[in-house]
Amino acid sequence: MVEVDPQLTATDALVAGVRDGSALVGEMPPQPPTLRAKAGRALVSIVRRAVFWLSDQIRTFQVAVAASQEEHARLLRAQAAEILRLRQTVDALEARLVKREEMQAEADRILHQTRMQLALLERSLTTPSLELPHAGAEASGDAGSTRPAGDAVSLTDLIYVAFENLFRGDRGDIKQRFEVYIPRLKDARLGHSEMAVLDLGCGRGEWLELLRDEGLTGSGVDMNLVMIAECQSLGLSVTAGNAIQYLRSLPPASIGVVTGFHIVEHLPLDDLLALLDETNRVLRPGGMAIFETPNPSNLQVSTENFYLDPTHRNPLPKALLKFLVESRGLCDIEVLPLHPYPASHRLEDDGRAATRLLNELLFSEQDYAVIGRKA
Repeated sequence: MVEVDPQLTATDALVAGVRDGSALVGEMPPQPPTLRAKAGRALVSIVRRAVFWLSDQIRTFQVAVAASQEEHARLLRAQAAEILRLRQTVDALEARLVKREEMQAEADRILHQTRMQLALLERSLTTPSLELPHAGAEASGDAGSTRPAGDAVSLTDLIYVAFENLFRGDRGDIKQRFEVYIPRLKDARLGHSEMAVLDLGCGRGEWLELLRDEGLTGSGVDMNLVMIAECQSLGLSVTAGNAIQYLRSLPPASIGVVTGFHIVEHLPLDDLLALLDETNRVLRPGGMAIFETPNPSNLQVSTENFYLDPTHRNPLPKALLKFLVESRGLCDIEVLPLHPYPASHRLEDDGRAATRLLNELLFSEQDYAVIGRKA
């Protein structure tokens, strides 16, 4: 009603002025009691008698003007009332829309939680009391910690499977990402039965499945009993156990390739060094080790994506992991950048150094692999 108020005020003042003016039509204004004023009053009286017929017309005109302005004021007030009503309606609709969006967001959150709970329940029903197959094996949430052998499927196992299914991607996507390693194995004549692949923390088995598709030989070890059951249902060779303990159970120079995809960032330093030492020990001469991990040089990875996984300990810079792998005896070290953001995510190159730096910091490779050879 703010826009209409000034018009109403002006209109009301005009109507009052016209009304007051119409009452004075034909009337003499007050005169001082002087001779000049008396003479003027007589003259005006003569003129007024001469044009008396105009007084009624002027008065009628002013009354009509006042009536017109009053009607205009009425219309303005009606317009103001309608504006107020429409505003109240708009405010109510906006409030309902905000409420609807909040309800939709809450519904989406509940739906997401329900789907995860359903996935957990389905997993628990399909693998009700899975036991570790070897009484002497140890299993855990990462490659270095332990839990008693013979445990049934834990809630942590089920939750982590649901987490992997939600955030890691489907099997086809992961297998496609792993294809980058196949030419390296074949060029080095690795992956056949005498130089077989051992995958530490094999998870859902995408890498092992790809190896089989390519006619190569591979086996895996993992601690998650639900994932082990999934791998076994695909006919993959997987053992339940702790990765470091499993490596220690193998004879020296018995494995052609050791791989570990996204496991080193789960380990404290002592366990990581033990893992690298055991890897070097079990590799045959000419064998290969591949360790893939998130790339902390990418700020989106190191400040947010890395911490989506609650079992991650700390990011490993490329130079650090390369140094550790080389310091434990492997050679011909290669650092392989992997999985950059799509070009559509990058800022348009305008030739400025700041733009190039932002693209490098925000949209560079999300992961990298350190690849080493056994001399």
